[in-house]
Amino acid sequence: MPRRDLLLAVTRVLDRLGVAYHRDGDEWVRFEWPYGGEGPTPVSLVVFGNRLIACYATVTGVEVDDERWGTAIDWVAETNQSVIVGNFELLGEGVIVYKNAIDAELLDAKTVERVLPELWALAVRMAEEHRDEVTERLEQAELAGETIDQLARDAIEGILQVVEGRFGRDVAEGVTGAVEQVVHTYLEYLFEMNDEGDDADEDAEGDDADDEEAAEPWRGESVAGEDDEESVELPVLQYELEGNREGAALLLRAGDFPPMRYEFSPAALLDRARADEQGIVLYYHAAPDVAERVVSHGFENERHEVVLSDMTVDGHPDLEPERVVTRRVLLTSRPRPLDDRELHDATVRVRWTGDARPLTAFEWTRTAFAEHDGGWDATPIENPERRFLVPAAVLNEAAREGVSRLERVGG
Repeated sequence: MPRRDLLLAVTRVLDRLGVAYHRDGDEWVRFEWPYGGEGPTPVSLVVFGNRLIACYATVTGVEVDDERWGTAIDWVAETNQSVIVGNFELLGEGVIVYKNAIDAELLDAKTVERVLPELWALAVRMAEEHRDEVTERLEQAELAGETIDQLARDAIEGILQVVEGRFGRDVAEGVTGAVEQVVHTYLEYLFEMNDEGDDADEDAEGDDADDEEAAEPWRGESVAGEDDEESVELPVLQYELEGNREGAALLLRAGDFPPMRYEFSPAALLDRARADEQGIVLYYHAAPDVAERVVSHGFENERHEVVLSDMTVDGHPDLEPERVVTRRVLLTSRPRPLDDRELHDATVRVRWTGDARPLTAFEWTRTAFAEHDGGWDATPIENPERRFLVPAAVLNEAAREGVSRLERVGG
């Protein structure tokens, strides 16, 4: 008896339904299912081992950018807990899909062909039913993110002006990355606690909830959405700078909200700036063909998911580390160890012969955060090597102007 061809069964059903499709290799079929509630839905179907049939329906109209990647991951994880059949997935292209599947090993050909349209229809229906939900979550994240970003930009600019006025420009540039991270982290804590407070207020009764909200002095004015129904509270962020060249501290406050303290050494930053002024040697790792292209034609930006704080100040691992997605070029001050790169990677040496102090604006700093009764402490984490996430355009311009020179030094 000849073995069934499940991929052929799939295309036979689509032909019978009059649905155009495209075969992608020996396993994939792609088409647009026209029987959904709001127009055609892209569907991808794959057959594994002529036995398993998996169906992926795209949540249309939803594109996840780098800034909202974490929000999308959280939504997928939360939603999958309540999904009985199948699951949602976030693909690398920023597309969210719903996936379901059947094991057709014990099904005869007629049963397979009868079940397939139901499989696709269920996937499309799940994708459509959750579209508004994920869209709203991403829009809320974008609104809150824009508010946090604006507050952060204003605070960072003011803090760095104060640091430069007291300790000089080199110290201000050297502490820029850490200040950005600390300010953003503090504001995220603040907004998170604010949201938790709002949830508690909703559970309270009548005037008591209003009294509790009015009693929170760190609340600021709100920014409303277009329909004036969505709003994000704007806190008043205050900061203080104390200490001297040997040891200084930045203190962030928002009314009665617990403060955050970040300590740093201006003297150490000045020493590093004097060394960087004379130039720096950095290293880039990539597959041999990519390394060759970089040396001959220049750098291209790459996607990196950076963990900014993966341990607490007392050395314990952070179970929910902060991750930031960026598209830049990763350079290090010495070759990375073998366990931190691909086995057959080649190495490109970047000899930066000019003043390298401006590169500190792109230095990847890591900070440990520890909570205590009085607030939070933010402490710099020393890496074995310095790491920089630099836009490709900056590196290529430096090479054109003769400020840097590239040479391949690995296999």
